[in-house]
Amino acid sequence: QGTAVRIDGGSRVRVRGLTARGYRVGILARNTRALTLESNDLSHSWKPRLFSLVEHESLNDWLSYHKNEQDEWLRFGAGIYLSRVSGGSLRGNTVRQSMNGVLLTRTDSLDIRDNDLSYNSGLGIGMYRSSWNTIVNNRADYNVRGYSHGFFARGQDSAALLMFEQCRHNVVAYNSMTHSGDGLFLWAGQETMDTGTGGSNDNLFLVNDFSFAPTNGMEATFSRNQFVGNRV
Repeated sequence: QGTAVRIDGGSRVRVRGLTARGYRVGILARNTRALTLESNDLSHSWKPRLFSLVEHESLNDWLSYHKNEQDEWLRFGAGIYLSRVSGGSLRGNTVRQSMNGVLLTRTDSLDIRDNDLSYNSGLGIGMYRSSWNTIVNNRADYNVRGYSHGFFARGQDSAALLMFEQCRHNVVAYNSMTHSGDGLFLWAGQETMDTGTGGSNDNLFLVNDFSFAPTNGMEATFSRNQFVGNRV
């Protein structure tokens, strides 16, 4: 339970070499500019019990990311949760065997590079109203649930990379995002469904590996994007 490190406001904050285990959230940062998170290990954090059995899937295990205007995603927990962070970098961090690796809400202009966000039960990277970020050369493999070999393969809305609700102008390149519920799960957002305008537009997906997803390698709806040289 609880949070290992909380950063509220400030600028040019740097956290390097932290190891934190067993928390709901490893690092929580809000309203911060020029944040650097480097070489931190936030693995083995909280994750919810699964109700599915080997032979039978439970619908209780399905995830829903539709609401996050009030940081509702915090209920899922994460190694790193950033809200209204502008500028900075995430490099060389590790989040394994947790619920989620990195969650971004209303966060922009980050360089997310060389992180290992694998073997989580929900998401490797989740984004909500987050734009102008660069996501390069990360490993986000085996972020999967709702899979039992030979019995069911539903994913339950887990994903290596989730881009939900008006995420624009992001560059996603040279990442390994294999064996996850979806490799990429991109949705325009409720605002677009309600108004008919907007979307998670003008993102570039370049030379990523989205292979071996039990559901969709790339799922992208109601948006305008470029997909170049990806492997599924």
